[in-house]
Amino acid sequence: MTTLLEIAAAIQELPEAEVRELSTWLQSYLDEQWDRQIEDERVSEK
Repeated sequence: MTTLLEIAAAIQELPEAEVRELSTWLQSYLDEQWDRQIEDERVSEK
């Protein structure tokens, strides 16, 4: 399993364009997680 420390080190080795692409992907992933959390809370309130 990869640790956060290993991931951070690998990111530092990436070209800037790939870091920006990763950042965009990560923000999209977090947005989707947030949307699911909100939807789950809405469903559990019913």
